[in-house]
Amino acid sequence: IPELSVTFVENHDTQPGQSLASTVASWFKAAAYALILLNEAGVPCVFWGDLLGTPETGDLPAVRELPILMSVRFRAAIGPQRNAFDDPDVVGFAREGRADVPGTGCAVILSDRCAAEKTLSVGAHHAGEEWECLIGGHPPVRVADDGTLTGLVSDGGLSVYVPRI
Repeated sequence: IPELSVTFVENHDTQPGQSLASTVASWFKAAAYALILLNEAGVPCVFWGDLLGTPETGDLPAVRELPILMSVRFRAAIGPQRNAFDDPDVVGFAREGRADVPGTGCAVILSDRCAAEKTLSVGAHHAGEEWECLIGGHPPVRVADDGTLTGLVSDGGLSVYVPRI
């Protein structure tokens, strides 16, 4: 049952120097955490070493986007999810949030290769709202009348949009 699966990106057994070492490439860690933290399925587990780094060994730097992703999960990543897996190199998903809870909902776009734009359905109740890009550094976007948002993502990047409150 996917809803009950514990999901993780890295843990103490998979970090460098351990018997099961299979580290996730540093450029992909933020995207991997976006997938497990903002997705409606699964119970995410955040590795302490990714949150704070491992200064005692210097093996792993902290994932700088992780506190932002955790905050988005707490305040905005609720409601039904719509996936957009129509391109093998640029994927995305959106959580609709709740119409009765302002500031909820999020849109996530990931690219493993090229810069691109992606249109995601965030829900008609968001029509006319301005959404800001918390991760990715792109300008704010406005949700269209049909409840879609067209966001940008950089080369090999991650963009996370939330309603501006």
